[in-house]
Amino acid sequence: MATQILTAERLKQVVNYDAETGIFTWLPRKHSEFEHVKTWNKRWAGKRAGALRPDGYITICVDRKAYQAHRLAWLFVHGLMPAYQIDHINMDRSNNRIDNLRDVSQSINQQNRYARKKESDLPAGVCLFKRNLKRPYQAKIWKDRKTIHLGYFETADLAHSAYIEARKKLHPGYVNQS
Repeated sequence: MATQILTAERLKQVVNYDAETGIFTWLPRKHSEFEHVKTWNKRWAGKRAGALRPDGYITICVDRKAYQAHRLAWLFVHGLMPAYQIDHINMDRSNNRIDNLRDVSQSINQQNRYARKKESDLPAGVCLFKRNLKRPYQAKIWKDRKTIHLGYFETADLAHSAYIEARKKLHPGYVNQS
């Protein structure tokens, strides 16, 4: 059996999506499409669709295939699957309100994330450059898979400030500016 591509039309036959809340609910099934329609409708129709995964994303099964809810929200509203990755602007993976979602490249999506935990006590964008004793803190940032050197600074705070300013210019519109 060939795999069917989920369309917005098919999606709207099985779920309803509230763009203001980001919540999907199951629609009642028709007798022609489902063997145990009365039992299914009694148990599931009108109830919230999907399951929260351990990584924070919501998954919904449609026609025996699992989809991420944020991708289904995009399909429901825009009529086609996103071309790239769906970025949750406020970084809450379970918040699937359409105004919290945007279709962006992986490079842009990676800019909107929390800083990784690391062993160093230095702030984001700062590393220690021991060969320069007067200004031992180096600031740098990534853009389009390239490192941009921002300079050497006397303190980690000055280097971090330079990183934040560069981030505002190179990666505007992100919640996480730390």
